[in-house]
Amino acid sequence: MWARMVVAPWWLVWLVDVAVAAVALTAIVATTWPTFFATTGSWGLVALLGFSVAATGPVVLVQTSVQRSYAPALTSLSLEQRRQIITALRRGQVPSDPRVLAAAIRVGTISLAYRRRAGRWQKTAKWWLPATYVVGAVVLGFISHYTRQALLWAGFALFFAALFAWRSYRSPRLPEHVERLRAAATEIPEAA
Repeated sequence: MWARMVVAPWWLVWLVDVAVAAVALTAIVATTWPTFFATTGSWGLVALLGFSVAATGPVVLVQTSVQRSYAPALTSLSLEQRRQIITALRRGQVPSDPRVLAAAIRVGTISLAYRRRAGRWQKTAKWWLPATYVVGAVVLGFISHYTRQALLWAGFALFFAALFAWRSYRSPRLPEHVERLRAAATEIPEAA
């Protein structure tokens, strides 16, 4: 999906984000407040869609600058070549095509630069965000006796804990993979 969306126009990225947010919000609201749609009717759905449109706008605005930094390295490549870049950065496999190798090095270098620029709150979110949801689940479940909401918050805590654990597992490998690609590029003059 990333291979397609990184070169997509901003409005397409925004529409996809709105659709994903609307589906997620609808599922959350339907799970947490089962009578919400019976009470509000179609206006509830319109409100959730409106909230999705408003909430994803700033996200797409921030993503656009990041997307612009990756786009020059990727625009002239095919979808298959972009997939090879992803494989090279995730698994460390050196692509045979010099253009793909050069683009993978550029994308990896940009990714490392963004990682270094991350603020302290972004780096520590993997600890405090799941803990916040666990506290919310405990408060809602044991103190307020809102079992549905407590289960939802516990689900969020598990989701974010699994997501951050996976990223922490994969994250340290990127500098190693970029260095491997740079070493391979010194042997291939067209990629340098």
